[in-house]
Amino acid sequence: MGGVLASLALAMVLVPGRASANGFELPGASTRALGRGDAFVARSDEPTTLLYDPANLADLGGVQLNLNVNNLITHSCATLTGAYPDGTPYPKVCNSGTFAPVPQIAVSWRVTDKVGLGIGIFAPVSPGFSQKFGSSEKGDIPPGLIDVDVNGMTERRAAPTRYQLIEEDLIVLHPTIGIGVALNDRVRVGFAFSSTIVLNKFTTAVAAFGGTDPRNDIVSKINVHDWFVPGITMSIHAVPIDSLDVVAAFIWRDKIRGKGDISLWPLAYRNVGSGMSGMNMNEGFQKFSGARLTAGYPWRLSFGLRYASRIVPRIKDRAAAEKASGKVEDQMKNERWDIEGDIVYSGTSEVDAFVVRPPAGMVSVDGIPIPLPEELTIPHQWRNELSVRVGGDWNVLPGRFTMRAGFSFENGAAPKSLTNLDFQPFRRYGIHAGGTLRIKRTDLSLAYAFFRNENVDLTKTRAALPQIVGVPNTAGAVVNAGRYRSWYNVIGGSINVHLR
Repeated sequence: MGGVLASLALAMVLVPGRASANGFELPGASTRALGRGDAFVARSDEPTTLLYDPANLADLGGVQLNLNVNNLITHSCATLTGAYPDGTPYPKVCNSGTFAPVPQIAVSWRVTDKVGLGIGIFAPVSPGFSQKFGSSEKGDIPPGLIDVDVNGMTERRAAPTRYQLIEEDLIVLHPTIGIGVALNDRVRVGFAFSSTIVLNKFTTAVAAFGGTDPRNDIVSKINVHDWFVPGITMSIHAVPIDSLDVVAAFIWRDKIRGKGDISLWPLAYRNVGSGMSGMNMNEGFQKFSGARLTAGYPWRLSFGLRYASRIVPRIKDRAAAEKASGKVEDQMKNERWDIEGDIVYSGTSEVDAFVVRPPAGMVSVDGIPIPLPEELTIPHQWRNELSVRVGGDWNVLPGRFTMRAGFSFENGAAPKSLTNLDFQPFRRYGIHAGGTLRIKRTDLSLAYAFFRNENVDLTKTRAALPQIVGVPNTAGAVVNAGRYRSWYNVIGGSINVHLR
C-alpha cells in the first residue's frame, strides 16, 4: 500500500510548472515559442506573454485573441535488467500512449498607453499527459500486460516496468490573469497570478511482500485532484536602445497539497503467466479515500536578451501608427530579423522528497491484513536545473511571412540512479523550427520541435530506485536497472487575431 501512495506522490509531482523547463515539462508553451527554441522571454509578442513576461502586456497592441494547440507524440522505451521467475529475460517495453493535444486560449487588452491586461487558460506540454507501459489495450484484466516471447511462443505477462508505471492520464490547467505597466518609454514591469488545477489517473504495481514475482503484486489505480495551487510571476522588461530587449522574470508556486481515492486489486497477476489469462479485477477490490500529499514545487528565474535588426525605430504610439497605416504595427512588420538568448535557472532542489499521509485502514492480501503506514517520505534528491535557449525570427516578407528556428538544452534535474519512467528529467536537447503567415489581422503559425533525452544505462550497482513493498518496514528490490531511450515530437499550431 505504501507503493500506491508513493505513486500518488509521483503522479502529483508530474504536474508541470508554467512555461518552464523546471524538470516537469518540455520547452515551448506556445507555437511561436516552440518554433524558436522557447527563446521567447524577451520577444513574447502575443497574449502568451502572460506565461513569460507579463510586463510586456503593456506593449502589446489593441486587443488580441490567441488560440493555440500543441500536440505531443512520445517515444519512451525501457529494457530492464532481470528475468521472470521461470528465467525468461525481461523484454523491451515501450510507451503506447496516444497522441496528446494540448489546447490553450489567451486574450490581451492594452487598456491605455501605459497599461495592458491579460487573461488565459494554459496547459503545459508534458510527457505525463498520456503514458502506457503495458496496458489493457487488448482487453486485459488486469492492466499492465505485454506480449513476451517464451521459447518461440507468445504469452501475455506482467510488464517488468509495472513497479514504475503502467498507465497515466493527466490533465493540468493554469487559469492566469496578469497586468503590465509601462513606467516610461524604456522600462515596463508586470505581475501575473495563476492557479493550477490537476486531474490525474495513475496505475502502477506494488509488491505485496517484496520480490518481483508478479503473482504477489497489488495493482493500484488512483484518481487524484488538487483544485488550487497558487502561483505568481513577476517580470521587468527594459529597452536600453531600440534594437535591444533585456528581461528578467521570476516564477514562484506554492506547495502541492493533493487529495485522492485509491483503488486496489490484491494479487492481480496471480493467474497471469505460463499462458494463463488474467483474473476478475473485482475480486478483492478495495477503495480508500482521504490520502494527502505535500510536495515542494520549483521556483524559476529567467533572463532574456534579444537583439533585433529594425526597419524603423520603435513606435511609441502604436494605436495612432496602426490607424495611419491600416496594418498591424509589431515586430513582424517593423524588424528584419531578431536573435534571442535565454538562461533559465530552476530551483528543482525543492523536489527533494514527497511526504504522503495515508488514511487509516488495512488492506488484505491472501487473508493477511497489512496496515497502511502513518506517513511515507519518498526521496528524489533532485538538483537545481539550468536551461539555455537560443532562437530567432526572420521576417522574409515583413508584415506577411516569418520563418523561425531555435535550439534548447536542459542539463537535467534528477540523478540517474533514481531514473523513473513516470517522468524522465534527463539531460535533453531540442531542435525547433516554425513560421507565421499573416492574413490581414490574423496570424497563422505552425511549429515543430524534436527533443532527445540522453541515453541512460543503469547497471545493478548504479541503480537505486527501490521497489515499494506493501508490508511495512520491508526493503524492496531495486527496480530501475536497465536501458532507457526516449524522445519527443511536438507539433504546434496557433491562430492569433488582432481584434482591434
